Amino acid sequence: MELAVKSTITEINSLGVRTGFGNDRMKIGGIKMSVDGGLSAPVYWSAQPYKGRPDFHGSQRIPDDNFYRVAKRAHELGWQVGVHTMGDGAVQMVVDQFDRILKELPRADHRHQLHHVFVLPDEAVLKKMSANKILIASQPGFTLGLGAYAAESLDTDREQHQNPTKSLLKYGIRVSYGSDGAPYGPLLTIATAVTRKGYDGKVYGLDEAVSVREAIRFHTYESAYLTFDESQRGSLEIGKAADLVVLGDDILTVPAERIPQIPVLRTVVGGTEIYSVERTPGRTTGSGR
Repeated sequence: MELAVKSTITEINSLGVRTGFGNDRMKIGGIKMSVDGGLSAPVYWSAQPYKGRPDFHGSQRIPDDNFYRVAKRAHELGWQVGVHTMGDGAVQMVVDQFDRILKELPRADHRHQLHHVFVLPDEAVLKKMSANKILIASQPGFTLGLGAYAAESLDTDREQHQNPTKSLLKYGIRVSYGSDGAPYGPLLTIATAVTRKGYDGKVYGLDEAVSVREAIRFHTYESAYLTFDESQRGSLEIGKAADLVVLGDDILTVPAERIPQIPVLRTVVGGTEIYSVERTPGRTTGSGR
C-alpha cells in the first residue's frame, strides 16, 4: 500500500499539465480515482448489507488513508479530482476525506466531483457534500440499463431512491447528466430522469424525478460547469459556442415517454452543421460564436 501511494504521487508530481490545459476541442480534465466496484457485478461499496447477503457490503478498492494522501496531493497541485463512487459507503468515505482535505487546504472553486452516486447516502453525508460544494456527475440512464442489478442487491426503499437527483438538489448539490460511455443518448437520459421508468417499465422513486427543463439544464449547462466550460458553452447565449440540436418536436410539450422518439433534424457544433436529415454535413451556419 505504501509503495502504491508513493508511486502514484510521484506520477502526479511528474505531470507537466494540470486540469484545464488544452483548448476548446481537447483539454485535460481531472485526476480520476475509483473507490468501489460497479453495479453490474454487483460489488459497489454499500453502507448497509446487500439484500439477502447480511455479511456482504461490496468492495472498497482504495483504503481511506491512501485516498486521502493521493487526493490531497492532487488538490494541492491544482487538479480537479473525480471519483467513481457507485455505493453510499464509497460516497461517505470520499466525502469525509474531501472535507478533511478542504479544511487543511481550502480552495474556493475546486469543483471536485463524484461519479454516479447510484445509492443515496444519508442526510449527514449530503449536508457535508453541499457544504464542500462537491459536484455530482450522474447517469439517469443507469435506472433503465442497470436497474435489474439494483433489484438484486438493494432493499425496496433504497431501490426506489436509486440514481437520485431530487434528493441531491434539496441539499443544494449541483448535478450534471451524462452517459458514462454507455449507449444512452441525451433524449433517453432526459426521459428517464423525468419518468423514472426502469428496465421493466415500472416507475422507481417518482420523488427523485425532475422536470424536463431541469433535465435539459443538467445535460447542458451543468455538464459545462463540471468541466469549467460554462463561460464558453452549455447554454445558447451571445459569445458562446453555437452548439445545438434542432428537434422534430417540442421536447417541453410532448409526453415524457415520447421524448426518446423525437427525431433529431440537425446537429450544430461551433456553428458548423455536422448532421442533418438532409445529409448536408459541413455546411457553416455562422461564425461559430
